[in-house]
Amino acid sequence: MKQTVQDYQARLAQQAQQQRKAQQQAELARQREARHKQAEPIVNEFTALCRKRSLGMAGYRDSSSDWKDTPQPLREQVDSYNAMPEAAQRRVLADMKDDPAKVKGIADLLQQRTLVRNRDHGFGL
Repeated sequence: MKQTVQDYQARLAQQAQQQRKAQQQAELARQREARHKQAEPIVNEFTALCRKRSLGMAGYRDSSSDWKDTPQPLREQVDSYNAMPEAAQRRVLADMKDDPAKVKGIADLLQQRTLVRNRDHGFGL
């Protein structure tokens, strides 16, 4: 009888531990999804910039004033990204979505680019 009670208590403790672990995993998944959702506009803007640069669109060539308005670190990241194989590009974007510091760094560079372009093109604030 004593063994049965102990087994029951052990099973209850194990179930409680499994439930806590499942709740923690669900919370981590929610947090990750929130990070990804928050990072999405920045990642999209970065990939659009990379795509325009890789296609050599007007404003994204080396001689273009718009490209020259882009902060040097961002230009280097765009060119580095464009030189990567597609699988590596996907990893870079996934890392960016998972790391708030990385996405903030890109967001800051994109904002600097926008401010310089607005100033240079007469859209001063």
